[in-house]
Amino acid sequence: MSAIDQPAVIHTDQASRVIWLSFCSACLAWMFDAMDLTIFMLVIVPSVSELIGSADADAVAYTGGLILAGKLLA
Repeated sequence: MSAIDQPAVIHTDQASRVIWLSFCSACLAWMFDAMDLTIFMLVIVPSVSELIGSADADAVAYTGGLILAGKLLA
């Protein structure tokens, strides 16, 4: 019998460690993504108004909405 025919043996303590590391990694990724979006929302109005050169609330909201939609889609 060759090594290819034998099933891979995964010990439960190793699998448990991998599962917990994956879970912690996903939680950290979600936390940093939420932090990024929160910081972005705090600075969107001043940065967009400077970007388009207008303080008109409608133009800033429209342009900011397009930028935010592109960010969420990406």
